[in-house]
Amino acid sequence: MRECRLSGAANACNAIIDHSRCLGDFRELVIRRLTTIVAADLAAYSRLIAEDEEGVISRLRVVWSKVVSPLIRDAGGRVIKTMGDGFLAEFPSPIEAARCALAIQETMAAKEADRAERDQLRFRIGVHLGDVVAVGEDIFGDAVNVAARLEAIAPVGGICMSRAMRD
Repeated sequence: MRECRLSGAANACNAIIDHSRCLGDFRELVIRRLTTIVAADLAAYSRLIAEDEEGVISRLRVVWSKVVSPLIRDAGGRVIKTMGDGFLAEFPSPIEAARCALAIQETMAAKEADRAERDQLRFRIGVHLGDVVAVGEDIFGDAVNVAARLEAIAPVGGICMSRAMRD
């Protein structure tokens, strides 16, 4: 990648546009925007996979296609990426993001109710409203990290929201 030097831009927008020219082969425009981020991770995934790899993967694929993906889409959200046992999504509306997170948790609880608690597929979900840097179809920045940290402290089957979301 070639060296990138930002010119003495008069404002932050010019600096971002100047920086976008320095992305080498990517040549994608870097844009900042306010968005609602939902980070989710399947609780006890490593143990579940170790005990029944094919079964858990099969169940997780059904959860993705029949629960998570349709709920996100119906709430006006967009999946940014999946990470095997989790996902990162964004929503233009904080209210719709919160409703979607709650719907995912309620649907999963009902869907998995007939299984022993230790065998249930349950998510931890973190939700944060913040400024992100969008590059192409991906998002980056501290707001994404905050959502991921909130997910890590959420209870199994629960949702942890930032103060920015509650306000």
